[in-house]
Amino acid sequence: MADDPRETENARDSGNGDFNQEDAPNDLLRGDGQGDESDELVELHDDQANAPSVPDQELGSVHYGNQVFNPQGEQQQTFRRRNASSQRQERSQAAEATEKQTIAQAEQAEFDRNVDTGADTADSSAGAAGADDVSLKSDPSTVDLPESNLSTNDTTDLRGERDVPSREGRESLNPDVVPTEEQAAAVEAEEQAPDETEDTQDDTVDDIVEDVVEDPKVADAPDLVAGDVSGSEDSAISLNVSAALNDLDGGNETLTIVISGVPDGAILSAGTDNGDGTWSLSAGQLAGLTITPADDFSGSFDLTVTATSRESNGTTASSSSTMTVDVAGVADGATLDVSNASGSEDSAIALSIDTELLDGSESLSITISGVPNGASLSAGTDNGDGTWSLTPEQLEGLTITPADDFSGEINLAVLVSTTDGDDTAVVMEELTVDVGGTADAPTLDVADASGTEDSAIAISIDAGLTDSSETLTVTISGVPDGAILSAGTDNGDGTWTLSSGDLESLTITPAGDFSGSFDLGVTAQSADGDDVATTSGSITVDVVGVADAPTLDVADASGSEDSAIALDIDAGLMDSSETLTVTISGVPDGATLSAGTDNGDGTWTLSSGDLEGLTITPADDFSGSFDLGVTAQSADGEDVATTSGSITVDVAGVADAPTLETSDASGSEDSAIALDIDAGLTDSSETLTVTISGVPDGANLSAGTDNGDGTWTLSSGDLDGLTITPADDFSGSFDLGVTAQSADGEYVADVSGNITVDIAGVADTPTLETSNASGNEDSAIALDIDAGLTDSSEVLTVTISGVPDGATLSAGTDNGDGTWTLSSGDLKGLTITPADEYWGSFDLGVAATSTDGTDSQSVSSVITVDVASDGRETIIGSDGKDNITGGKTDDYIDGSRDHDSIASGAGNDTVYGGDGHDTIDAGAGDDSVFGGTGHDTIIGGEGDDYLDGGSGEDIITGGAGDDTLDGGSGNDTLDGGDGTDVLSGGSWDDTLIGSGGDTLDGGSGDDVLDYTIEPESGQIGLVDGSGDTDTLKLNLTSEQLSNPDILSALQDLQNHINGGTTGSLTLPALGVEVVNVEQLQVFVDGEAYNPLADAPTLDVADASGNEDSAIALDIDASLSDATETLSVTISGVPEGATLS
Repeated sequence: MADDPRETENARDSGNGDFNQEDAPNDLLRGDGQGDESDELVELHDDQANAPSVPDQELGSVHYGNQVFNPQGEQQQTFRRRNASSQRQERSQAAEATEKQTIAQAEQAEFDRNVDTGADTADSSAGAAGADDVSLKSDPSTVDLPESNLSTNDTTDLRGERDVPSREGRESLNPDVVPTEEQAAAVEAEEQAPDETEDTQDDTVDDIVEDVVEDPKVADAPDLVAGDVSGSEDSAISLNVSAALNDLDGGNETLTIVISGVPDGAILSAGTDNGDGTWSLSAGQLAGLTITPADDFSGSFDLTVTATSRESNGTTASSSSTMTVDVAGVADGATLDVSNASGSEDSAIALSIDTELLDGSESLSITISGVPNGASLSAGTDNGDGTWSLTPEQLEGLTITPADDFSGEINLAVLVSTTDGDDTAVVMEELTVDVGGTADAPTLDVADASGTEDSAIAISIDAGLTDSSETLTVTISGVPDGAILSAGTDNGDGTWTLSSGDLESLTITPAGDFSGSFDLGVTAQSADGDDVATTSGSITVDVVGVADAPTLDVADASGSEDSAIALDIDAGLMDSSETLTVTISGVPDGATLSAGTDNGDGTWTLSSGDLEGLTITPADDFSGSFDLGVTAQSADGEDVATTSGSITVDVAGVADAPTLETSDASGSEDSAIALDIDAGLTDSSETLTVTISGVPDGANLSAGTDNGDGTWTLSSGDLDGLTITPADDFSGSFDLGVTAQSADGEYVADVSGNITVDIAGVADTPTLETSNASGNEDSAIALDIDAGLTDSSEVLTVTISGVPDGATLSAGTDNGDGTWTLSSGDLKGLTITPADEYWGSFDLGVAATSTDGTDSQSVSSVITVDVASDGRETIIGSDGKDNITGGKTDDYIDGSRDHDSIASGAGNDTVYGGDGHDTIDAGAGDDSVFGGTGHDTIIGGEGDDYLDGGSGEDIITGGAGDDTLDGGSGNDTLDGGDGTDVLSGGSWDDTLIGSGGDTLDGGSGDDVLDYTIEPESGQIGLVDGSGDTDTLKLNLTSEQLSNPDILSALQDLQNHINGGTTGSLTLPALGVEVVNVEQLQVFVDGEAYNPLADAPTLDVADASGNEDSAIALDIDASLSDATETLSVTISGVPEGATLS
């Protein structure tokens, strides 16, 4: 479009009202001549002939009634069109001193109002032929377009007036504005023309040109500053852009900015994205403006910034600048997933390592550290410092092979580095490689061994590891009973376990006195973790026998002529594996031994069995003395040892024994009882006397001499018709001893017999008192037994049963069946000596029997005899019901199976009840007791004990001391006793009894926690139900209840539990902390008490009445809360008094 249409010349009219293109090719207005549209297009042209400075081009097209925008902004015109029949015939013309300037300004003003040439985007000064794009500005307030045809094929004279050939007169052009001072003086002409008809003229045009003359305003190029910037990847980068208007002519300019070259994916913090890589912004949006590049972008790009100022008249001016944006790369890191690995020693172990870049444009490197010396990876580069470098591809199938024979854990660190330019990101994970050991068979060299009996024999065992990281153990089997090794651990089954260090100078000592040979099995085992390997061998041990000197005890002997004389020879072996022989020398001619072999040279050879009851019978009629030599010899193989002694045998001359026959007698109380005694001599030259002993006090014989000591002496003549009369009222029986003696000078011979005299009577029950007894091992233990008759005429006998094998009484008769029979006299000073080296406890049954004739009465009792050990003992019970008593020292007792009774005694003992329902009394000392299975009763006694009931329903009493009680499984009862105790019920429903500072833990199950408060102790006990539904039974006295603090604490506790709260509640007034308790029972002086109960009312009055009559008591008691229960206790009731 032409830059300036102000130089356009007058258009000429062809005279017929039509526009003549040929006559006036440079007219400014050109129409199509049809007149068929109410809004008809008109072409605008310049005048090339008269305005050579304006290019030859169309100014564009405009609708009548619209404004045309003129980029020069100097003058505007408004075109009005009216129908010829209705228009006023009015013409006006305004002329300026300079007509050409006035016309140009009018044209420009009209163009500016109606045509927008798109000056911001189109180049209006290019000078090329053709039509510029224009837009039309509607202004209906100044444009009136009635529907009529307009012929533009005429010449319009815009210089103030024009000729219209088809009319008479002239049209007047009346300016709508007053010319400026620079214009010429205004000339106004008005001409009235007659009305014209439609048939003489197509259209009548009323052109009113309103000339507006203003000062010209031109947009000035704005100020623009755009400098290069830089920033980091994935972050907003500040843009250093500033723009400002530079309005030099004081116009009304506006500023817009366009930034082009914005990369795909990048966004500005303000402005409008035009979708083509450009953004439009206002000046206000430049403050704090940033650009954020596309994700992961790094590098640089250029932005072009164009700032455009626009005047209110549409003129523009622009300033442009190019800036570079540098985006520094930022490493995003990588994902890293690792898993722990495991495998076997000396094998490749797969490593699970997976990594991936978060930004594919970055580079990635992998370092694995912590690789032990000797270990290697299947891929990568060994950096020589325990680290390896790898590429991502080398992670596929990656394995690690540990150093030879290594087992255990390897801790690896995996470091993944990603690099973007100069930036690096690192991620690290750790993994553990568990290398399971594989044991290598150990080396083993053994050799047979030999030595002598009762000495340590060296054993040569050389065992070693082929892998020093493994563990070596050696097991020796086949060790005979009683044999011990100098090192290692006895497993109790004939095997010993040793370490490699135990093999140095290892010896075996066979059982005492053993000789012979035995084989030992040797197994060396190497262990690497759970894997083992073994090597075995065997050793034959030869033990050469060594004879031990035998024992020999002899005593001088004496006897009578013509009789066998007992020889007291006791010989024995120290080593039962040896052979014993006894040689007796010096045997006189004619004399014979009752056993053995006569060697014919005055010596006899005997075995140990021959010595029992051995006698020597001298030659007939020999009397006097002789010496015998006795040699005991032990032999162990070819080795012998001897012990010698001598015996003097005295042979006394004797009379021949008389004959004696007796019979028992019987009779009635208080009567003479015939005694049948027949005695005679075998040698009539001798003298016969008869002695009757055992005659009871008060009893009398019918003949003979009373010696006053219960014996009577009689001659043979006194025997005929002999009777005995017991003491008055005596009944029962007694034994008489009868001795017939023949005398030959100074030598006498006796024959004895007994007579039992039975006296019929009625027996009375005797008295019997006993006490338990105790004593020490290998010593006589006094038995406190007191038995007596209520009828002195009766006979008292005492029978003691249950005497253990090997035990002996100091008096009485051993019946050979574990019973002894004693008289009342035997009881005084009576002792029992247990078998050698016996300790423990046993029960004796004691029965006292009074006999009166054939009638008898008995009373019995049981005595427990505790035999204390000399030192700490280990006692293992049998599979039966054992009665075990510990000593005074620290004992180890295992009851083993069945229902045992164990008393550990004094000392710090360890007791295992084992199976069965056991009763265990730990006694004094700090003991550890384990009940084992079964329903056990355990008493801790004194000391700080640990009592463990194990399984079963146990009863455990701590006793004195600070004890720890553990009920284990089962419904147990635990009583801490005195001291500060810890009670743990374990599983099931238990009852725990404690007080003071005790700790009660019910464990699982529905438990009863019986706790007696002792706040005065200053200790805080703990009651913890722990289980399901637990009940706290709280015991206190009425005196304690009278303390308001205690009553308040009880109420707090009851409210705490009633509220369903099982959390901890500490009550210093009660001296207890309570937790996990669901129910509460309070007992005051043994009676149930409700802490939340309301106090009842009580009214009493003194009472009076008469002796031996009922006296009314005035007592009125009632509840203040009807839901409660009332009970009344009356105390102080005198003995013998009763309430109604």
